[in-house]
Amino acid sequence: MDLDFIAAEAVRRFDDYQAFVHYVVLQEQSDEELDTLVERIAAPIVEAIDCTRCANCCRNLDIYLTEADGARLAEAIDVPLSSIIDHAETLSFSGW
Repeated sequence: MDLDFIAAEAVRRFDDYQAFVHYVVLQEQSDEELDTLVERIAAPIVEAIDCTRCANCCRNLDIYLTEADGARLAEAIDVPLSSIIDHAETLSFSGW
């Protein structure tokens, strides 16, 4: 994964991002409708990313885990889920 390329694309497509934000504001969609739209747009991107390669998202973005995600993580790294939650709470963890 070429993180420099991704950063350059983010800068290059900033106007697209702003147009999307404007579209969302004008559409006055409910949270559920907006979530559905964003999930549909993001699906092919998420599918193409190998989340075990670079950990860039985990280091630089807010990530959200479901309770099932937390359980899988705990099992995969052999750490009690309670320890992960305790650590996450120090990082502004707001619950499932």
